[in-house]
Amino acid sequence: MPKYITCIEQDAQGFLWIGSLSGLFRYDGVTLQQFKHIEEDSKSLTDSYIEELYIDQANVLWVITESLVLHRYDAQLEQFHRVHLIPATKDSLPVEVDNIIQDKYGVFWVTTYGHGLNQLNITTGELSPINTGELGTFSSFDELLADRNGNIWTSSDTNLFCVFLGKEPKTVSSVKAYLAVGT
Repeated sequence: MPKYITCIEQDAQGFLWIGSLSGLFRYDGVTLQQFKHIEEDSKSLTDSYIEELYIDQANVLWVITESLVLHRYDAQLEQFHRVHLIPATKDSLPVEVDNIIQDKYGVFWVTTYGHGLNQLNITTGELSPINTGELGTFSSFDELLADRNGNIWTSSDTNLFCVFLGKEPKTVSSVKAYLAVGT
């Protein structure tokens, strides 16, 4: 087993995916296979420090590395595809992904450093920022969760936000901020 496990997920086939400081590991109950960065191989991970793992509704594994690059795992070819993200604003800030989830409609959401909370078009890589109401568009969010009612929860350094989804895919009915109390 790897030292310093950072995250863990299980897919529909029963594989355990284990993120660590030394790469990504797939455990089938008997053997442990390691995936890590390989120089000059664009189908490997950008680096071996795994920050986050997510398995979507189609059983696709998404990996975020320390360099905050989003990868999609191709199980057929056993390789990774780096997802090139296109921000809504054309500023010079790179898009660094911190977290990814999928909502009840199948829409992907990502938290980023510098570009806030966004819906992600996984086909084109385009980001659609979500305005957090009277508090504006925060540039950095951290955690991300879809609750049992389908609402999206996220946090900044000082606030907790709930994004209430509309009745149609990709629509937001409202955003509520819960200010942090204390330190």
